[in-house]
Amino acid sequence: MNENEIDDIKKVIRNYITAVQTMNFNLVRSAWDTDGHRWIIDPDTQEPYKMLSASHEDVIKSIKHSSGPSFTADIISVEYTGTAAFAKIAWHSVDETKIGEINYILLLKTKSGWKIVSKNAHRF
Repeated sequence: MNENEIDDIKKVIRNYITAVQTMNFNLVRSAWDTDGHRWIIDPDTQEPYKMLSASHEDVIKSIKHSSGPSFTADIISVEYTGTAAFAKIAWHSVDETKIGEINYILLLKTKSGWKIVSKNAHRF
């Protein structure tokens, strides 16, 4: 495994983490493919729920620019083969909400570098 590729993938993941923590939409755009999707189980229906890419303009417009809960995140693992990669991230709130989330991030290497194309999440 090429450590330079791992470093490049981790840089994209760190940009995504920083973007979430600071509401920096330029970093979101640099990390996510516009056509990517986020998946989570809807807590009411217990069915998969598909959300637009975090870099999609409609998503960015809908986000309130106020500060929400603060989170820390750890990159648990990263693997890749050729032009496909995945990363596992653990998020933890640092406030009284005690929210946590595990993300399984899928990335593809494009002409412009690694991009997040999908995120599956489990909240706890």
